[in-house]
Amino acid sequence: MKQEVKALVISVDGTTEIKTIKQDLDTLQDLVYGNLEFVSLDYGHLYCNEDGYALGLSPNAKADALAKLAGWFPIPGDYLKGTIVFLGTDYVEGNEDDVPDQILELCNTL
Repeated sequence: MKQEVKALVISVDGTTEIKTIKQDLDTLQDLVYGNLEFVSLDYGHLYCNEDGYALGLSPNAKADALAKLAGWFPIPGDYLKGTIVFLGTDYVEGNEDDVPDQILELCNTL
């Protein structure tokens, strides 16, 4: 298992950053400012704050658009809120992996 992975972090203002992060719960919760919600994508997955609506977090338009391009089909009226973390999946080990190149390429189109 990799100790660290590269994540794409998108803030509500649309700022994107590739960060090398530890593969642990505390790190991910710190990035999204709370409890995690996992969302599966065609290319990897993302984490957001599961309490984003209840906390009144701001919508994240860029991450929302990217997630939809990457295969997220939300319930009508649902959208991503707060800081969003995109990662890859190591299906052999069942762990986090570096954010896939497909996600980074899609992000560059936005």
